[in-house]
Amino acid sequence: MWCRTRDRSRQAQAPRFALALTSGFGRGPAEMGARGFEVCHHGARFAGSSVKSLKEQCRRENPDTTRESISMSSHTYIVSSGWVLTSLCACLVTPACSSDMDAGEATHPLSAGDAYIIGGADAKSHGLDAIGSLGIEQAATDAAGVIQRRYVPFCGGTLIGKETVVTAKHCIVVARRLLDPGDTLYFAVGPDGNAPERRIEIADFRMAPGDQGGFIGNGRDVGVVHLDEAIEDIAPLSLGDLSDDDLETRFGAIGYGIQDSAGTAGTRKAGTVTLRARRGKVFSHIFGSFEGFIHYTETHDVSRLLEDAPRREDSDDEAWNDYLRRRYDETLLLDGYEAWVGHVAGDVQPCNGDSGSPLVRRAGGELAVYGVVSGGLGSDRMRCDFGGIYATFGPATRAFLEHARSSPPPSVAGP
Repeated sequence: MWCRTRDRSRQAQAPRFALALTSGFGRGPAEMGARGFEVCHHGARFAGSSVKSLKEQCRRENPDTTRESISMSSHTYIVSSGWVLTSLCACLVTPACSSDMDAGEATHPLSAGDAYIIGGADAKSHGLDAIGSLGIEQAATDAAGVIQRRYVPFCGGTLIGKETVVTAKHCIVVARRLLDPGDTLYFAVGPDGNAPERRIEIADFRMAPGDQGGFIGNGRDVGVVHLDEAIEDIAPLSLGDLSDDDLETRFGAIGYGIQDSAGTAGTRKAGTVTLRARRGKVFSHIFGSFEGFIHYTETHDVSRLLEDAPRREDSDDEAWNDYLRRRYDETLLLDGYEAWVGHVAGDVQPCNGDSGSPLVRRAGGELAVYGVVSGGLGSDRMRCDFGGIYATFGPATRAFLEHARSSPPPSVAGP
């Protein structure tokens, strides 16, 4: 996941937390925000020098905040321009200092204790271990005839039962395509998908009913994998239901996918995204108009997006325009089963490898999963851009998931 840079024109929006760049950017201190988090003030600008001095300044700006409620984080990542941000330190004021925390708990995608992971930062907390990755251990014979094995994560997944992991339907399709004799599929636990702390073999798959329509043409893009053994020491996440009341509010996005323009991937990252739409024309939401969609098709490689398109050189302008108009009008979010998120300054950006990873929010003190990454678009600015499409848990999908986690197949449930 990438972090989208905050637009200066939106800096007056609050609440938010302040981030100070202590070195590496070349533009001095900068401020980024996470709209939707309750904090005790609207964020101060810091002349970055050290973690200690930033903490002290944060305390001076927040005299009513206890020492324990100030936390700092530091990490390095590459944004799409190739600039390296180093020693990115965040002064995070615990939401508990807000009198509205209990009443407004649904606006907090993650707890105060998880706050350091906001903005595409490392998500190493073992409290997030229900969110893992799907991987394949592949066997190959080298030139000397020796069988070598390598492990590759390819999608995300979330534990929703002791033996049941929710992911994207298309991840299951990919897994079946990748799997050769001698290969093994796993659900991996831990913040590093390339070197997981634990791997549990996948015994079976199921896919949600409904295979038509939707952004990627896969219908309700949700599936589950059943594990060969139960996970007893990690609490599964509950299932959440989206409603229109959640529009323009923040959720947590967590995944192991591509993090930068260099293609770095495999470690668990997290941040927040804004829920933008639950129905309607996808390209209208993303580009704002048919003209904006046309501009995108004229300035980007859309061969995969428009796979069913007639050959441009064989079509006159009117026929081509009619085709684009149909795609614009007929590419719809599945009402109740898909959502568009992100593309707001400060949001993280789901990308390749994040498929199947969860959309989460903390409510009632526990994390719940509301959907899984399904698809998205790229641009000439970033490999992945414009936010992402999540498959969500409408009535038929939720019924499928409830049944799957309560009734694992006989091969998993045992005698």
